[in-house]
Amino acid sequence: MLKFLSRVRIEFNALDPRTASCMEFLKQCNTRKAKDSNPACQLQVKRRTDDHPPQITVTFLNGVEEVFDAANTPAQTITDMILDKGQFLQTEQMFRQAGQPWPVIIPHQEILQPHQPPATKVRIVFWVVVEAFRRTVGMDEYYFSFFSQHIRKLARTAAVAAAAAPPPCKSGLANLDKAVASDKRWSSEQVREPVS
Repeated sequence: MLKFLSRVRIEFNALDPRTASCMEFLKQCNTRKAKDSNPACQLQVKRRTDDHPPQITVTFLNGVEEVFDAANTPAQTITDMILDKGQFLQTEQMFRQAGQPWPVIIPHQEILQPHQPPATKVRIVFWVVVEAFRRTVGMDEYYFSFFSQHIRKLARTAAVAAAAAPPPCKSGLANLDKAVASDKRWSSEQVREPVS
């Protein structure tokens, strides 16, 4: 958590019953792991004597300062918000170092593209259906092994075609048909008759 911060300032009145969040956050900041993550982070504790509500002020490495109302916000929530903002700043820094524009602008065409699930899930579901069919019909093991070999080839061909195909459009099915048609292993000459 402290690796994203340059300074932490915790203010509270020790006699105030609303200081639980400040104390918990201070405990998290004083752990060995937190201190080792950023030894340069300054931790300041100000004990107040007035009725000012407890607050936590953090300064991120890029100079942005954020104030949290510790009277109404749990310490874990504050920690999570710091980690989220820190990850965001780290991502922004990586993009800027790579010379990429920030924020990332996603083209409208990519937003409209439907999500394509990975072919692995399709193969697993298809295999479950085939296995259920085999058990229901009571298919002989030899015919089933022959059938399953061709199903595996078809699934591999479909996965390769789906990975190589452009975004989904009308030509997507045509590309799959071409891939299956060009596969010489599907010829009827290779079908063996069962041995009696």
